[in-house]
Amino acid sequence: MKTSIISSKVLSEFATFCRDNDLDIGVNITKDSFQLLNEQEINNIHQAIYYLQFLFVNNYKDIEKYKFLASRFFNLNLKLKNNDKQLDYESLFSNTNQEKDIMNSLFLDYLLSPTQEKLTSLSYDAISSFESLDFSRPVSINYWVERIMTSSYVEEMMKVFLINDIDKYSKYQVYALEQGFLKDFRDEIFTQLFNIKNQSKEPYDYEFLDKLVDLSEKDFLHTDKSERKDLLQQARKLGMYLAVKLKKKTNDNKKGRVSLRKTIRKSLSYGGSMFSTVHVRKIKKKPKLIVFCDISGSMALYSIFGLNFLSGILKAFRNIRAFVFIDGTTEVTDLVRNNTGEEISSILGQWNNYVKLDGHSDYSFSFETLLDNIKDISPNNLHLLVIGDARNNYRFLDEKLLIDISEKFEKIYWLNPEKEAYWSTGDSIINHFQPICESIEEVRNLNQLKIFVEKISKKLV
Repeated sequence: MKTSIISSKVLSEFATFCRDNDLDIGVNITKDSFQLLNEQEINNIHQAIYYLQFLFVNNYKDIEKYKFLASRFFNLNLKLKNNDKQLDYESLFSNTNQEKDIMNSLFLDYLLSPTQEKLTSLSYDAISSFESLDFSRPVSINYWVERIMTSSYVEEMMKVFLINDIDKYSKYQVYALEQGFLKDFRDEIFTQLFNIKNQSKEPYDYEFLDKLVDLSEKDFLHTDKSERKDLLQQARKLGMYLAVKLKKKTNDNKKGRVSLRKTIRKSLSYGGSMFSTVHVRKIKKKPKLIVFCDISGSMALYSIFGLNFLSGILKAFRNIRAFVFIDGTTEVTDLVRNNTGEEISSILGQWNNYVKLDGHSDYSFSFETLLDNIKDISPNNLHLLVIGDARNNYRFLDEKLLIDISEKFEKIYWLNPEKEAYWSTGDSIINHFQPICESIEEVRNLNQLKIFVEKISKKLV
């Protein structure tokens, strides 16, 4: 009888250690692990821990946690790679009939004889098939990598690894083969996109070549660290300026309509002459403002400027609530109001904490959760300021939701950092919001933000 390289007692202790450290594993994990190690010719601890990951990890996102816990428990420096008895593409085809189902000739050619040159050709074909690629948008290369990796092109390729009639051990090997291919393919996609983006750059870019360009006219996305510091301070001041304008308009509008009865009574003291009029005191009508800021990947640096602009409003005007969103809503009113610079950095530095579903922009669900968060606020004199590019990743947008939004807010103003020429193209849904918005403005630099502030300050009250 084969002797397992890891005893059942140690496996049980390891399973308990993983559970105590919040790794979600099954109840029969010790028995299944011991059976696996006994059945296979696994002759070293690194190889054993490599295969145990397929039993201990239910979600691929937990692989790093498993690696960390296994390294601590066994006191080893682990890479979770198997160099012994590794299944390759040739053996995959020899044991299955998967080869006949592959329609992509470039993919089949790579699997039969994997080379770097063929991987490059395959990745370039995947990029070429992705029609929505647009390097003019203010998003990172990784954003496009993930979009391509979740495309129908890649989804069709990965069907080759969906094999049912094989034993449990072979399934582990197929999974490892699949993950290895995905990593190599993702890296190559990134390299190709990086090269394409650099090749497509214009040879002369006025903003970068002319150092005397007015900073207030410079696109936020093209600023360096020192320029951003100055512009962020200016954005906060503009926010405070808008808040002061709101307060002033609220205080200036004190006189109401003329009270004829009180004016006649007062005229009696002047012998019946209408020497002066008496006005009914106008009830002070404070505007209520909700600010809704997109902090998804496609917003890039614009989120930082939007949040700093927002912090300026919050510091000088109390009747306001602030929310950020990616694929759901989070209130940040107190955090942004107390901003000293670190608070806003923490929002963007802890991006994952604001992900509710899958981390991709979802305007529909985000607006739904916003309405739920403010359901107790009266719609009377309630205004909404949205900061976002309206890129919805081709998700569905319920028309009834648009009606609910328009009924909740008296007026809606939208600050869009994307060039207007690209609005309503690709996955942009800004055209759906235009009928319910008081105004939608392109704001990519400080001057555009100043114009926006002047316009909104005249309309809010």
